[in-house]
Amino acid sequence: QRVSDGLHGQPFQVCAELKYDGLSISLHYRDGKLVQALTRGDGVQGDDVTANVRTIRSIPLVLDSSREDIPAEFEIRGEVLMPWQSFERLNGERSQAGEDLFANPRNAASGTLKSKDPKVVSQRGLDAYLYYLLGEDIPSTGHYENMESARSWGFQVSKDMRLCNTLEELWEYISYWDVHRKELPVATDGIVIKVNSLAQQKALGMTAKSPRWAIAYKFQAEQACTILREVTFQVGRTGVVTPVANMDSVLLSGTMVHRATLHNADVLEALDLHIGDRVLVEKGGEIIPKIVGKKSLGPADTADPSPTLPQGEGVVTTDLCPHQQNIILPSLVEGQGGGSAWGWVLPFRSIYYEFKNNRAWRDRNGHSLPRKGGRQ
Repeated sequence: QRVSDGLHGQPFQVCAELKYDGLSISLHYRDGKLVQALTRGDGVQGDDVTANVRTIRSIPLVLDSSREDIPAEFEIRGEVLMPWQSFERLNGERSQAGEDLFANPRNAASGTLKSKDPKVVSQRGLDAYLYYLLGEDIPSTGHYENMESARSWGFQVSKDMRLCNTLEELWEYISYWDVHRKELPVATDGIVIKVNSLAQQKALGMTAKSPRWAIAYKFQAEQACTILREVTFQVGRTGVVTPVANMDSVLLSGTMVHRATLHNADVLEALDLHIGDRVLVEKGGEIIPKIVGKKSLGPADTADPSPTLPQGEGVVTTDLCPHQQNIILPSLVEGQGGGSAWGWVLPFRSIYYEFKNNRAWRDRNGHSLPRKGGRQ
């Protein structure tokens, strides 16, 4: 309705396309050659990542010089992504090396593209989809037609773009991809809807933050209901203790889920969980399962195989290390010179670290521990 009002009732077409969940990139070509690649940054100034982008196989470095419809100079924008397969392989390698895992493919793609070593970028299997063409001599007055031209030049453009003339066609497109996006090799989180005519785009203009001729429709995260059976506490590589929910297995976004992070003590307290609760689980960023709330019983639950499951004990955070039962509290330890210093009982090793005097490592009984290479 806003677009119709802005165009004073003129008829218009919209182009619907998948909203890829990656890192925005702007590619600049001159005389058929890639000359610069920039990230969006803060919207005014981005990072020059040309050297790294040159390692992405789906981005052409040189275009076909025999094509007469390629402008002498143009900009094409899109998203750099890490496909699911590359993401799972990368996190598997990091897990074996004892390194922190990436939370989702977008973070992995962003961190990779900003790496100072192009060799690292080339090994991680990034991909790119392009979605908007700009320039003085671009071939068409329509967005959809321009992207079809860009595809013929060698750019990877989604084959799933669709021109829509009615709301019914648009909702049909949205409904289809709300289900079938799980079959794609890369992450998507919605649909982008653009007025197709470039002249109408110009007439509609921009707000301070976004174009009036485009809008994003975000998919709702898929949720599933299951039963909380136990909460355990795991210790990370740096000693951080994280509560983890153990639940009855449930199918969520194509995979069976039986564990979900509860993040920290504050989240645990806010959820007010009890063993036996029916909990709502969704995947944050479509990757990490998390509990987002509880489901109350109602008339629709009468057929549940265990509708009268008694509510169990309340779940609270732990004050002890799950592995060594050390108190996770600051402790006053005696220094070698007779002084004292505040330290912490590290949950992953039964030792104190002394913050002054000779900065010695000590075990639970106060005995000094040897140090290797400075930092233990």
